[in-house]
Amino acid sequence: MQSELEYRQGKFFALRCDGSEWTIDRNRDQISVIRVSLLGRRSERTIPLEKLVGMTVRLTGTPPKSLAAIGDLLRTAYEQSQSGEMDADQLASKMPRELAVRFDEKADADQPKETELRHAIHGIEDERDLVALSYQIADAAGLGYCGVFCVPGAGFEVHLSRTADPRLSPLKELADDAARTSTAAAAVDGAELPPFEPNRLNSSYKVEDWAPGRRVVLRRPSSRAVFLVFPFTLLLLVGPGIVIAGLATGQELHVPKTLILTALSAAFGITALVILGSMLPGAVVFDWSSSTLSIRKRFRTKSLPFNRILRLEAHACDHEVSSDGGGSGKRHACELKAILRSDRGVEPEVLEILRTDYVPDPDGPLRQGFPLAAELAKALGVEYRAEDYSFRKSKL
Repeated sequence: MQSELEYRQGKFFALRCDGSEWTIDRNRDQISVIRVSLLGRRSERTIPLEKLVGMTVRLTGTPPKSLAAIGDLLRTAYEQSQSGEMDADQLASKMPRELAVRFDEKADADQPKETELRHAIHGIEDERDLVALSYQIADAAGLGYCGVFCVPGAGFEVHLSRTADPRLSPLKELADDAARTSTAAAAVDGAELPPFEPNRLNSSYKVEDWAPGRRVVLRRPSSRAVFLVFPFTLLLLVGPGIVIAGLATGQELHVPKTLILTALSAAFGITALVILGSMLPGAVVFDWSSSTLSIRKRFRTKSLPFNRILRLEAHACDHEVSSDGGGSGKRHACELKAILRSDRGVEPEVLEILRTDYVPDPDGPLRQGFPLAAELAKALGVEYRAEDYSFRKSKL
């Protein structure tokens, strides 16, 4: 089933595919979202346009999870097998892409609220098509400002906003195909990263203070499981306790049994101590008033002056995970590291600052980690480097 687009300038936009649809209707002053799951469950939601403050439009790196996508793949593969020609590029071109649209709306308490909709779509082949589609969406929703950004390894995203922003251009500047093409080409050449969004950092660390050039605080709260793990660390005292008790009572110790019991309790106690350390609160503080970086992890705090930082690096990382059903898949994350000048004048030191959570979506960690590292590096006046998944694979 092909996706259907309907657009009426300044008034209406609709995207329909596989029973699901979402529409922007200026006459009704609302966005309507209808979703149909693979099991046929239908859900509906409306968003008043007056509460919409912005949108982000992008193509994901994963295929759509819909019956239409599966049907297109099977039908095209069958046709090519009948003709005796299996062309992977042609097969991919007939597959729909997954479009991710994030609605940023103002909640009742003036706190931002987000809704992300993922939808199968046909006919979007490059960044020019994505910019043209985003223009129609912004025009229908009454969003007057637009910006195109590029995340290496994760593709393009288009930011739409109701209010002016230094990094966005008025929508009227994208009114024709030539302007949209040149804007998309400029994004390709410049690879300008989207702005870092502190409230969307998916990590055990949360942004407490975000003011690059003055003070940045990333804090990790302690885990609730600390009180469950702490009693097991007391196993470290079992061995010394047996010895002290034996000396105090004058009883003869059975050395082999005592050694075995001490070794086992020490092993469990040390393991519990390591787990406990990972659950303790941590903090990363960039303080420009004192020109120091402080990192508190586990049972130690490390402070160093800014002049020791050579550069900041953001690294894509992934690992295989197995499911209960016997299948496997990859989870993806992004690591932020500081490369430091060594005190001993040898090879630079590597200091891990934080890592995003592992998630199935390969694009998400890069869209968080790369802008975070870039904005911190700019405020520190140091070099910034990024390594996406393709770069890492080429180095292996």
